[in-house]
Amino acid sequence: MTVWTEASVNSDAVREEADRAKSVGKLVHTRLDDTPLPWGFGEAQYVDLRKWDGTPSDPAFRKLIRSIKDKIDPPSEAEKAARLRGGSPVAPTRADGQMRLADTPLNTPPPKDDPAGKAARLKELWENTDDLLDWVAATGQLPEQIEPALRFFAAIRDRETPTWTALSFRRDALSDVLSEYPDLDMSHESLCKRLKAIVQSVTDLEAYINPTQPEPGAPDEKPVQTDPIIRRSDFEEIGTQMEQLGAVFKGDDAVAALEPATLGFLSDAVAEAMQAARKKPFGERSEAAQFDTLKAAIKRVTYGVGALTAAEQTKNISKLLSPAAEEAFERLAAELDTYFDWLLTYF
Repeated sequence: MTVWTEASVNSDAVREEADRAKSVGKLVHTRLDDTPLPWGFGEAQYVDLRKWDGTPSDPAFRKLIRSIKDKIDPPSEAEKAARLRGGSPVAPTRADGQMRLADTPLNTPPPKDDPAGKAARLKELWENTDDLLDWVAATGQLPEQIEPALRFFAAIRDRETPTWTALSFRRDALSDVLSEYPDLDMSHESLCKRLKAIVQSVTDLEAYINPTQPEPGAPDEKPVQTDPIIRRSDFEEIGTQMEQLGAVFKGDDAVAALEPATLGFLSDAVAEAMQAARKKPFGERSEAAQFDTLKAAIKRVTYGVGALTAAEQTKNISKLLSPAAEEAFERLAAELDTYFDWLLTYF
C-alpha cells in the first residue's frame, strides 16, 4: 500500500515501488494531502483520506479496508452488482406515474425535518448561484474546471428540490477544484469566494434534505463502495459508450418513463463522463482532476442505471407506473441492462 504525500510523491524509491505494484495489479494507494498524484497514478484506484476523521468508522477509511480485501479476494460480478445496488445513494420510486430516483434510505426523514429551514437554505443556495452566474456574465471569466458544476446548478435552479445525491456530487466536484488548483484562489479571488459560498450552502442543506443514514455497524448499513478502476486506454471506449447511452436517455422511452429531474440527473452524468473521457490533459494536476471527474461521473451513472434495472427485475415499482410509462420503462430497462453489465467491468 502506498500513501501519497508531498514527501512520497517526490521520492523516487516510493514511486518505483508503487509503479511495480501497479504493473502487477496489486497497488492499493491513498492520498493524505493535496499534492498532485504522480503522472500515471490517477488511473489506479486510490482512496482519498484527505478528510479522514481518524476513526475506523469513517467512510473513507472503511473504503480503504474494502479495497485491500478486494485485492486479496476479488468479488464476483454478481457480488459487485449486489454491492453497487445495495450501497447506491439513490433508489427508484414513483412520481406522477413515472419512475423517479430518490435519495436512500427511502421514506426516511432527514435529521432536521424542518420545511422552513430547508426553504431558507435553498433560497441561500439559489442566491449564491445567481451571484456566481451574474459575476461570470459580467466578467466573462469561466475556468473550464468549474463549467460542468456551474451548468448543473443553473439547470436545477428552477426544478423542484434536488436530491442530496445530485447536490453532493456537484459540491464535491467544486471542492476538488478548489483543492486541486490552489492557484485559482490567487488568480480568481472573486470567483473562489463565490464557489466557496456555494459549497457551504450545499453543506448546510444536508441535514435538511439527506435522509438520516444508518449508523456504522447497524443491520441496515449500506455496503462500502469502491471507486471504478479506469485506465487511459479505456477512455476511447468510455467516450463511445457514454455517447450511445446519452442517446438512450434522449429517446422516447426514457422521456416517457423517467420524471424530468431523474432524466436530468442521468443525462448530466453521462454527458460529463463522455466529455471527461475525451478531454486532453495538460500536466499532473490536470490528469488527476480528469480521472477524478470521470470516476465520479461513472459512479453516478452506475448507481442510476443499476437502480433502474433492479426496479425492472423486481417489478416492485414499475408495476405502479402509468400504463404508458410502464411499457416504456420495460423497453428502457432492457437497453440499460447491457450498459450496467459493461459498467460493472470497471469496478
